[in-house]
Amino acid sequence: MASSPAPSTGNYSILTAIVKFMREGETEYRHMGSMATIQVSTDIEKGEHFERMNGSRAKDFTWVRTKSQTITLGMEEFVPDNIAIWALGSVGSPDGIIEIMSESEVVGALRIIGTNEIGVRLQWDYPRVSFTPSGSMDLLTDDPAVMEIEGEILISGGLFGWVTPDITDEVEYAGSPG
Repeated sequence: MASSPAPSTGNYSILTAIVKFMREGETEYRHMGSMATIQVSTDIEKGEHFERMNGSRAKDFTWVRTKSQTITLGMEEFVPDNIAIWALGSVGSPDGIIEIMSESEVVGALRIIGTNEIGVRLQWDYPRVSFTPSGSMDLLTDDPAVMEIEGEILISGGLFGWVTPDITDEVEYAGSPG
């Protein structure tokens, strides 16, 4: 569904998506399965200048010192590749045994493909993200467990990433294997 000129209730979105990840050195994205949460945060640090010509100084100039983004994923599917990201490990054998804490970070490309029925479908591409575990994980639960990871979105080729709007022709739905 294409967006409409604002204001329009047709521009509201109820978002759903599939998430794919490709570790550095790999050549294909893999589906990460169902997510409990996908959250992106932006952090901007600004510099400020205050003029010194009067008794009370007034701000007359600001600039951006630093800019960064992080993404938090709440993974629900306990497959070896997802567990390895959460455990900072690698899948060390064909039977799926994970070597815990064998890596200091997990780096790769992340793709989030909108599958929502309401609102504009967007595809978010982040070519370089460094993931580490975030918080703790309950090993005894009454509800589906979640492995939370946080990724620092790193600049690559001068960009943090890009968003492609109105992805209608090549949308992959949650039930598709690819």
